[in-house]
Amino acid sequence: MRRRWSVARGTPLPGAGVGSQQEKCVEISYSLGTDNMSRYDELVSIYLKAKDEYENDGRICRDFAHDLMKSIFREFNCPSGIMVGDSRRDNEGFWKTSFWLMIVPNFPSSIAVKKSDDHFMVKFESHDKQFTIKDIKSDDLESFYGFVLERWKGKLANYFQAPPEMDEKREPGQYL
Repeated sequence: MRRRWSVARGTPLPGAGVGSQQEKCVEISYSLGTDNMSRYDELVSIYLKAKDEYENDGRICRDFAHDLMKSIFREFNCPSGIMVGDSRRDNEGFWKTSFWLMIVPNFPSSIAVKKSDDHFMVKFESHDKQFTIKDIKSDDLESFYGFVLERWKGKLANYFQAPPEMDEKREPGQYL
């Protein structure tokens, strides 16, 4: 008995028979008593495995970035909140997560995270300097916190120094 499921929706294809549907669960194809897969089913299986790995990697890196943002705020005793944006993977395999500090208006930052075997590679605000951090309670965080603090000090010290093209576009009294 074979059942074929559409990849996009997880719903049976026409003539595929009736089966249970579970959210985010896709049955590719199976045969009772045989291990033969069609070439199409093999391709779909490869695609779904790659998709699961991609999504899992993104979820792990995004969660670590969120935890890292929270740890920065705890370390700096920040009473302000954080607004978090979407995560996107760059061409180097880093998952970049944007966030905005509620310290001052329009103060964006970002953390890029890449999972390795037993640690994370982290870049702050797309800077070339990379930090190796094993976990959120690691001693490796002290140098990272120092780097973040220096970057934010520089950004805040120059907060009202807009490039001329930006300065021309804003209304009188408008922040950057």
